[in-house]
Formats: sequence, C-alpha cells, structure tokens
Amino acid sequence: MKKKFFSFVLMLLFASANGQEHTIEGIIENYNNNQIYIANFYGDQDRIIDSLQTDEQGYFKFSMPENAATGKYRVIMKNNKYFDLVYNDENIRILTKSDSPIEYMDVLNSEENQVFYDYIKRRSLTQYKLELLQPVVSYYPGNTDFYTKAEDEFMAVQENMQQFIDSVEQAMPGSYALKIMKSEQEPMRDPELSAFEQTIYMQQHFFDYVDFSDTSLMRSDVFSTKLIGYLGLYQNSNFTKDQLEDAFIRAVDTILLKTRVNRDVYEFAIEYLIGGFNQYNFNKVLDYIAENSEFDESCDYEEEKSELEKRIETMKKLAIGKTAPDFTASTTSGDQVTLSELDDDYVLLVFWASWCPHCTKQLPELEKFYHDNPYDLEVISVSIDSSHSEYEAFIETGDYNWINICDFTGWNNQLAELYGIHATPTLILLNEDREIIAKPDNTRNLESILMNR
Repeated sequence: MKKKFFSFVLMLLFASANGQEHTIEGIIENYNNNQIYIANFYGDQDRIIDSLQTDEQGYFKFSMPENAATGKYRVIMKNNKYFDLVYNDENIRILTKSDSPIEYMDVLNSEENQVFYDYIKRRSLTQYKLELLQPVVSYYPGNTDFYTKAEDEFMAVQENMQQFIDSVEQAMPGSYALKIMKSEQEPMRDPELSAFEQTIYMQQHFFDYVDFSDTSLMRSDVFSTKLIGYLGLYQNSNFTKDQLEDAFIRAVDTILLKTRVNRDVYEFAIEYLIGGFNQYNFNKVLDYIAENSEFDESCDYEEEKSELEKRIETMKKLAIGKTAPDFTASTTSGDQVTLSELDDDYVLLVFWASWCPHCTKQLPELEKFYHDNPYDLEVISVSIDSSHSEYEAFIETGDYNWINICDFTGWNNQLAELYGIHATPTLILLNEDREIIAKPDNTRNLESILMNR
C-alpha cells in the first residue's frame, strides 16, 4: 500500500466529513465499488446493522447512531473477509487491504483501536512463540544451557505480554479494549510443570482474569471464545465418547459456577453450551446441564419464565430414566396413533427432515435395521418438513413402512415442541414402560444398546 498516498487521499475525504457525529470510515485497498457490512455482537452472535457500497477508491463511511452501544463491531466484506473494531464513542479511521485486512490494518484515528490492534499483533506473536517453545520446555533434556535459555524465553514471552496489558491499564484504565485484553489474558504457564500439570493448572486458573459480572462484554465475542477455549482443555483424542462427556461435565461445572454471578451471562453460557453439545449429541452433558442449571425460584408464573428456563424444564422431563410424554397424533396415512397404546417392547422416536443430510444418510440404515432386527421394536418417524413434495420424494426412495408422522409445520411441529427438539436427526429409545432409556447417535449405536440389554 502506498501509505502516504492513501493517507493523503483519506485526509481529503475526511476533511469534508461532518465532525459532529461519530463515524467509522476508511479505505480498503482493492475493494472499490463493493458491498460492505457492519455488525454488532451479542454473545456468540453478530448481527448486521448497516451496509453500504465502497466508492471507486475503496472508501466507506458508517455513521454510528447516538445510542450505539460501546462494544466490538465487525466490518464484513465478501469472501468471508472481515476485521473487528472497538467502538467507544469516538471517530474511527482506518486504512487496510482487502486480501488481509487484519494483517495490514493501519488505524489513523482512534486511540483505542490503535492500542487494540497493537494488542492483536502482540498476542498473535506471543502465541506463535509459545507454540514453538512449548515442545522444547516439555521434552528437551533439562540441565543444559539450551534448555535454560528456552525456559527463560518461555517466561519472558509471557511476561512481556503481561507488561503490555499492565501498561494499557495504566494509560487507558476505562477503555473497552482493555476489558477485552484482560478477559482474553491467560494465566502464566510454568515451563517446569509437565504437560499434564500445565493442563491441570490451566483448568484451575483459565478464568482468573474474566469478569463475568460485566455485561458489557456480552457486546463482544469474548465470553464465547473463553468458553470454547476452556472446553478445549478437557478434550483428549484418546477418550471414548463416554469419557469425553464425563470430562466436559467437569468443565460445565466450573462454567456454571463462574457465570452464575450474572443472570444474563449465566443464561448465555447455558444456551451456548446446550447449542454446542446438542450438535454432537452429547446427551449425558445435556442432561447434566438441565439438572444443574439454577434459576430464580421467585419466577412462579409461566409467562415470566425465559425461553431458556422453559427449555431447561423440557430437558429435565426428557432425561434418561424419565417417562416419555404421551401423545396422540395423526399419521401420514390418516390413522391415529397413541404412544401409550403401543404394545411393542421398544419404541424408537426419530425426529428428522428431508433437507437434513445426516438424516437422509441415516434413515436408509435405520430402515434396514428395522426390517432385519430380532427385537420387538416399533419406530415412530416424526418429520419436521414443511414441503409436501420434498418429504414425499424422500419417503418414496425406501420402504419406510413404520409409523410416519408429519404435519408439514416445520419446527412448529407439536411433537417436536413436546420433546424439545432443536436438532436433527434426534433418536429417543423407549422401553416397554415408555421410559427413556437411551438417545442413540446412529443405527450402530442403537443396535449396540439393544444387544446389551
């Protein structure tokens, strides 16, 4: 980038700007006459609040409303390129390049963002150095000059980052950028600890610098990033799924304890955890979250309860060992079926949709098992499709002559709501007493469960 040239052009453009309102503006090299968006954060979600098109020089200018909240904002370009800025009631002016906007970021105006991008670059370099040094201090033979130097450097790299954050705290104590830096800060790792001991230490101290009572941090991705990072400390590629769920339950315990200081943050953490574990069918963890989530017991009236509380209540009712909610529904052939009136030893509820690729892969496997299995098993297939043609087109591809239910209302399907379904496919296995005995991941898992009963 011809920095002086673009700085000159940018200053000319800024000279005509109205200095009375706060703006976010700049030039993105090689991004002329292109659409650009700005989004704000809340929890793990970013929401587009404005869009415009850059001019022939790649110049853009967003005017921030008077009530714009302090927080992190994301400027989004095409091809999944973006850069983040801290907005704290000041004008922001930047120069960058479209191919790597974070790497080439030059903040011309906004002291907070100048410090913020200085921090981003220092953090990236710190992480890179620690990744290189970690194997040396973990595995290289000690009592050598080389090891001693590596160990000293390992500590110095961390101390330099700590000193930078401390200097920002002295110079800009009330800045939002500082809140982000302190929250993202990790505890100092002792190179003399083994890898296992370091992991344990990190698990115990990972949240030391996070202020979960500060709801302003919900206007950034800090909390979601920290939760993901913390869960990562409990992952182990050698664990079985059952062992991994047990490890995650320990992590969930800490997260629930730490976030309970603020209801908004607590609810966000629970929703975030439920959403993530739901994607991987970690039902043991989900049941644990449902049983151990605590809310204000003074909210006795249904209309005063949050959607999250209602979802948690549904999850508790659907935990392993609970009796499945009874229902009567119309099948696609026009018959009426009541769950409690079926006389089979086992009933498998299958919630799926024709637009779900995992479902369309799993249902043919389940159909084969249904016809060939030696167990007294009935399947109730509940589709959350809304399109008659798409549903029927898929059903015609196989011999799905089990009990089929679909009211074509999509996610508003009454049985999906009754069973708190938020992802497909979801399988729920019931015994002869219609108690929930398992939530299989797939057909192979279902077969293993039945075989071992």
